[in-house]
Amino acid sequence: GVALVQQGKQLDSQRASLNHAIGAEVEAITANLSSIKVEAEEELIKMQETQTKELEDAEKEHGRHVREIQMIGSPEEEVGKDTANERDRLERKLSGRKDEIRLRHQRQQESILARVADAETNAAAAIRDSEQQAADTLAGPEHEFRNAALLWIERGQRRLRALFGRRDE
Repeated sequence: GVALVQQGKQLDSQRASLNHAIGAEVEAITANLSSIKVEAEEELIKMQETQTKELEDAEKEHGRHVREIQMIGSPEEEVGKDTANERDRLERKLSGRKDEIRLRHQRQQESILARVADAETNAAAAIRDSEQQAADTLAGPEHEFRNAALLWIERGQRRLRALFGRRDE
């Protein structure tokens, strides 16, 4: 019985040690994931600022071109048509440029968010692996302890039956 109690205490100690190690590992994984998320958030903010500036710059450039066309314009019908055509061309160019800027930034955003999702998935897998490894480490000693306890109980029951005889009525 004393050896069984000792074995149980060792098992408890081993379990506590593994739980502490898992806790430290989970804490490190969580801290790493948090830093990845903070970096991603900062990248997204900078990207949004860059996108806003690029769109503003495209608008300014467009405005300059429109002013240049207006300065060239004259009452002559043919020149007026050319000016209108040039304005339309510039509007299409601006619209295409804005779409290109938005699409590029959308792809960057998707890439950043995918990186965060991958980091979350990897963190969850690492935590599961760590917990599984701890469970596997304890499986053998727990099985041995259970077997020893069952053996001890069976011996005790046999001794009691021998002392008191069978009374299974």
